[in-house]
Amino acid sequence: MDIGSVNNEEQILNKSETVLSADKAPSRARKIVKFGDILYSTVRPYLHNMCIINRSFTFEPIASTGFAVLTCHSNYLNEFLFMYMMSPIFDEYANRNENSRGVAYPAINDSRLSVALIPVPPVSEQQRIIDNYKRIINILS
Repeated sequence: MDIGSVNNEEQILNKSETVLSADKAPSRARKIVKFGDILYSTVRPYLHNMCIINRSFTFEPIASTGFAVLTCHSNYLNEFLFMYMMSPIFDEYANRNENSRGVAYPAINDSRLSVALIPVPPVSEQQRIIDNYKRIINILS
């Protein structure tokens, strides 16, 4: 999966699968992903090339190193983390100039991403926030 595999208007993974043998895969295809993981583009994060892996694949999916692959554990719901990473607060952090040393465009590396301050409300509160967000989106749609 490369950055172009994500629809950044709907934050979903494109339906088509590109299957390559290991010897034909790009050198940047090195990150294993699984169901429920969040793919977050570390290049030009303001474009929101991100999605939750919400389907299975014929073969083990591999993502480009242009993505951070985030796996949620028991204290985080992936939808909550995803929504937070789409927020203006997180956007401001991810697109700061000090995250983009040596490049002419905003970028954030995995180590800077791993030290981002992210709220951890109880799982029940995360679910309440997710449910309210979805309810509001449905009303607006």
